Amino acid sequence: MILQRLVEYAERNNLGADQTYSDKKIYWQVELDAEGNFLGIVPRGIEEKIIKGQSKTRHVGENIPAPYTPQNLMQGGKKAHFIVDSAERILFWYEPDINSQKLSKLKTQHEYYWDLITKCRDNAAENKKQFEALLAAKKDLATIIQALKKQKAKPNQNIVFAVDSVLLTSLPDTKKYWAKHSRQFVPPENIRTSCLDLSSGMPISNPKTSHGKIKRVPGGNPSGTSFVANDKAAFQSFGLENALNAPVSTANEAKYREALNMLIQNGEHIPPEAIACFWTRRGVQYDPWSTIKEAAEEDVRSLLGSPLSGDKSATNIPEDEFYTIVLSGVGGRVMVRDWMETTVTKTKESLRKWFKDITIIQPDGLSYKSNHKLFALLGSIVREKFDELPPQLPIQIFQAALNGKQIPSTLLSLTVKRASMSVYVSKEDDPDKSGKEMRRAAIMRLCLLRSQSNQEVNSKMQEKLDKEQKDPAYLCGRLLAMLDRVQHLALGDVGAGVIERMYGAASTTPALVYGRIFKNAQNHLSKVSKEKPGAAVNMEKDIEE
Repeated sequence: MILQRLVEYAERNNLGADQTYSDKKIYWQVELDAEGNFLGIVPRGIEEKIIKGQSKTRHVGENIPAPYTPQNLMQGGKKAHFIVDSAERILFWYEPDINSQKLSKLKTQHEYYWDLITKCRDNAAENKKQFEALLAAKKDLATIIQALKKQKAKPNQNIVFAVDSVLLTSLPDTKKYWAKHSRQFVPPENIRTSCLDLSSGMPISNPKTSHGKIKRVPGGNPSGTSFVANDKAAFQSFGLENALNAPVSTANEAKYREALNMLIQNGEHIPPEAIACFWTRRGVQYDPWSTIKEAAEEDVRSLLGSPLSGDKSATNIPEDEFYTIVLSGVGGRVMVRDWMETTVTKTKESLRKWFKDITIIQPDGLSYKSNHKLFALLGSIVREKFDELPPQLPIQIFQAALNGKQIPSTLLSLTVKRASMSVYVSKEDDPDKSGKEMRRAAIMRLCLLRSQSNQEVNSKMQEKLDKEQKDPAYLCGRLLAMLDRVQHLALGDVGAGVIERMYGAASTTPALVYGRIFKNAQNHLSKVSKEKPGAAVNMEKDIEE
């Protein structure tokens, strides 16, 4: 099912149509003139961002279509990529302390690269001069290396050559030669007469036995990670070796691979190491991530109020199927952490429910807050870093926002635990203490509203204090807050008050704790009644209620 949806996405966006080309990230463009003289280095992929009011630039590289060599052919260390490859392979750029084995391997790859260029030049028709210029540039390799060092380039970063500012990857003779050369990558006809393509359901006679790598998967290998692979005997029953346990045609393998690489490039990272990709079947533009992550007040207000606004445009949502896949890398393999198929309409309804369920009264006790950012919520239940959370939890919360389903019970227990620890933290140590307490309350409300353990009680939970609520745990919480208030009126700021000292015990063994707290409260009320008789009467009424 996943492969089928990825192939559909590729066909709609014209990805993978040329099976001999694939997107490859380049960092530096080496400029040559028509005679092959070195002109200079042009950095590719410069990104400018405003950080704390200051403009800063980052060199992140840029993806361009380049000749594609299957990763399995690169594993022996004897081959190099065509046209676009790392500076160390193309220029024979190595560190002085390189060991002899790696140097020998690098030399073989360097010679293989320039041998490909020579063969392409010999087979070229209209672009022979450009490849002759590239071969002439070999005399300047040391100069090019020095120029890259001045730009603080790294040997493992990809470079591309341009002759008279025209990239060699775009030349017609480059594509013709590589299309012919790539035929050797296609395995011979399979012994089977026919099998079904898992991505289309159509019969094929020559399924792809080794699939290409998926790039930039968090936690995966830097060189790429396998989405479809089979290298264990336990998965090779009935002779289904290599990737034949998921048979896919060569054409569709290129399509799903390019689609997944494109989606990951535009995906959103979920801590600690996962990435979420989403798309629609017919191309309706919809990005729920920004709504959950940024939670802009205007967007959330519009989302919550759209059914009541009377504005047709607010509810007239283009219907389309909506897909979400969450991936992470485990060694050399891609792990599908989650997969969801729904519609844009249902996703918007789920988001509306999400923001309603996390609505909570603010610390001032006057206004409500619904637009809690996802990472702000998660940040309120960790001490410092998100990797303190169970790896699957952020993904489960993200999916619960999109599909409206239950929240894992782990989240409630973690939130309560963090709340009990936070009572010992002062506002001086954490200026956002009240904000975090509000967000923890929002999480607790969310968990309880979606819990099935006591649905009748939970469904009545409000965003603020509910004086009609008769649940024992709810009343115990109210009492603890009142008794802490009594102590504060009587003694002022004593540092570790009732809540700081008794919260954990009162939450777990209330029958053993509340009697002692009430006894102390009577002494405090007696003192308050002498200094502030009106306040003492009001507190007694509240406690009695």
